[in-house]
Amino acid sequence: MTAGYGYRLAKGQELPLTLKASIALYAAAKIGAICSVLTLLYTTVVVAFAVPKLYDMNKEKIDEHMAKVTAKGKELLIEGRKVLNEKVLSKLKVPEDVAKKTE
Repeated sequence: MTAGYGYRLAKGQELPLTLKASIALYAAAKIGAICSVLTLLYTTVVVAFAVPKLYDMNKEKIDEHMAKVTAKGKELLIEGRKVLNEKVLSKLKVPEDVAKKTE
């Protein structure tokens, strides 16, 4: 599965996949610059044990807030995709060989 993504990235013909991969790598680099691997592992273990207990204690409040956050996130995602299409993707030229393959 991972090799398939690597191949598709190496071909460079799928702009959304390339953008997602570059954003993920950028975020990983920023997180790696902030803390060490041991700190990241320790934090992951503490969160893995603390979050389920906190969720059980405050299930109703958390579900209510998560519904609001999910609705707002969907609105922002739609708006963000619209802006991305208008300001970035519409200005990029697709290579001719790629355009012929999709027709």
